[in-house]
Amino acid sequence: MPVNYTHYHLLQLERKGFTIEELRFNNLEFEVYAAKRELNKNIQYVSDILGLYGVTSSEIRELIDEKLKL
Repeated sequence: MPVNYTHYHLLQLERKGFTIEELRFNNLEFEVYAAKRELNKNIQYVSDILGLYGVTSSEIRELIDEKLKL
């Protein structure tokens, strides 16, 4: 993990195979949870805005999953 890690880095930890025990050991369990929660909040926010143009939250989630490889 970089010194100045972001939500992106936290969300990548599970994809890279870190277990819940490893996250707890490194005191990152809550931070990963918070990053997921923030991501969901942002998806909903963007969905509310782009919904006017027919973009759904599932389409936004697919784009994010593809970009972040979640």
